[in-house]
Amino acid sequence: MKLNIFHPYTQFKNQGVKFKFYPENYKSLIGVSHNYKFGFLYTESTLVNRSLKKYVSFFGIKEIYESCHSDLIKDIIDKRITYSSKYLATIQKSYKLSFEQSYKILFETNYEDDLLHKRPFSKLKKDIYK
Repeated sequence: MKLNIFHPYTQFKNQGVKFKFYPENYKSLIGVSHNYKFGFLYTESTLVNRSLKKYVSFFGIKEIYESCHSDLIKDIIDKRITYSSKYLATIQKSYKLSFEQSYKILFETNYEDDLLHKRPFSKLKKDIYK
């Protein structure tokens, strides 16, 4: 049986799939509780989306992130709520940093698309942050 699964980092751009969280209620949206569903938003052509979905399904990516990385996702949401855009702007102005530099300090990862592969969970953190 041929599965025709491809390597996601060589076959499409980082924008081809986005990590998403879907709050189940208002308290989850503002970070008071953590009742949310985790998923993906596929933004490529139908053919590529089909391949991406096969990849995610075959390797159990959604289940792995939900079971192993849910605390990381909660932390990202909490930081995003706690450290608003105004806070990042204050850091930038006070220390003469770029947005990317202040983002890297706060989230311990890269923001630039061409650097996402250099630190673990960069894509996840960026997508959840946005």
